[in-house]
Amino acid sequence: MRVERVVRRPGSTTSEPGSPPNRLRLGRVGRLGSFTVSLERPTAFRYLLDSLYPPHGGRERLRLNLARRLPWGLAAAWVLQTRSTAGSAPEELPLLGKLAERSDLLDRTTPASGPLSWIAGRRGGDPSSEMVFLLPEAGPDPAAVLQLCPAADVTAFGDEAGAVRWLGSSLSSPLAEKVPRVLLHEVRGELEVLALSALPGTSAYVELRRRGPSGSLATRHLDAAVDWLVPFQRETRSERRWRLPSWSELAPPGTDPATEPDWFRLLRDGLDRRPLPRVGRHGDSWPRNLLLGAEGGVSGVVDWEAFRTNASPLDDLFDFALAYGESVSGGGSPGSLDSFLGTFGEGSFPGPRVWTYVRQTLAGLGVEPGLDRPLLGVYLLERARRVGVGPRSRLARDRPASFWLECFRRWSP
Repeated sequence: MRVERVVRRPGSTTSEPGSPPNRLRLGRVGRLGSFTVSLERPTAFRYLLDSLYPPHGGRERLRLNLARRLPWGLAAAWVLQTRSTAGSAPEELPLLGKLAERSDLLDRTTPASGPLSWIAGRRGGDPSSEMVFLLPEAGPDPAAVLQLCPAADVTAFGDEAGAVRWLGSSLSSPLAEKVPRVLLHEVRGELEVLALSALPGTSAYVELRRRGPSGSLATRHLDAAVDWLVPFQRETRSERRWRLPSWSELAPPGTDPATEPDWFRLLRDGLDRRPLPRVGRHGDSWPRNLLLGAEGGVSGVVDWEAFRTNASPLDDLFDFALAYGESVSGGGSPGSLDSFLGTFGEGSFPGPRVWTYVRQTLAGLGVEPGLDRPLLGVYLLERARRVGVGPRSRLARDRPASFWLECFRRWSP
């Protein structure tokens, strides 16, 4: 199933007369990196430090760890750029101001009474959209995560809303509980809002940046990825068989498209005996979207905008491995050839742990032992054929064809 976009439905452009005052506190705020946080009470600031913000480098990591030991007011003054917004939304967050005027939307998203604290920032690389975490007075965690954008003829969040609803009705309860629920998806005047339930836990990426790379942490994260991905692929597997492209389709420039290499022939024969199924694909499989609970297990998986059914079983598998290896061995720099070689090098960190993750996931799909390296070769050549056009980022779909071809040339199946 491909989740289609939906046409916007017009709504009222003004708040209803006599509506209660808005519940967002838009007074004193602080800024840390790309996040702006309300500072009327400590919970939003603490959540930002503990679960949301990834420190950049060892010096900032030490500074934020020290800040956690201070009273929150002192810590906020030390690590944030603070200012008063005179009761209005910060200039860099105009959609937050529009949301504050929509009391009925807020009440439907977080029905508990009382004012709301918030953390907000730009949504990914899109300068026109914003993401807001809403925290009620009771409890230290968000109640909802809202995505905001200016309304258009076709909704920006229809794909993700449809994907989340499909997953919630199609997965077993243990997996469905790890996917957000749609609380609200509506176009109201000039504003489109997608409100999702907030999931507990801290992303693997944030935890990695907070603690620094280590063997024990890599094992914890990659084991958690296996524990999620294997049952997810099992429950979303299709009746359709995944088709291995012919060598003439995949052959990189400078190679003979008519002559299959030995490793490709080995793979083709193995998949003839045990075919790979097509499966559901998250589409943005990287450590930031994998949430972990205090005990180390997966507590949630977020950001389903690129979800597709009947997709290649290799994409989520190798996308996550590559992004994790880059975060560990490449200083967080996306698109580094040295990071790719370090990720999948058997003799270097985190290579052995990455290959354990790959083999365990492939075993869950019924793949014969020994086909892991050939499948990585196919993944690289397939990515080179269907590259995206997005901005430079950690997502595999945004890498140029030259990156994938160079990886293949420097690394042999």
